[in-house]
Amino acid sequence: MDTPGGTGHPARRRRPELIPREFLRVIAVWSLIPSYLLAGGLIGYALDRWLKVFPYITAVGLLIALVFAVRDMLRLHRSL
Repeated sequence: MDTPGGTGHPARRRRPELIPREFLRVIAVWSLIPSYLLAGGLIGYALDRWLKVFPYITAVGLLIALVFAVRDMLRLHRSL
């Protein structure tokens, strides 16, 4: 669109987004839990194998990962 008198540049059009921002935010929130649990489980499992006390450290690693995932999910939810 032109400005009122016919002079000026046309208004800039927003480029259509390939993936909507809302969808990306939802993916960010829901990818936290599996990624944290995977990392906590792998670190706990490695420590268990090293210290030969399986499955205790794996369980602790999963619980700590779940706490951090919920904390970050709530933080992201508040920022949205």
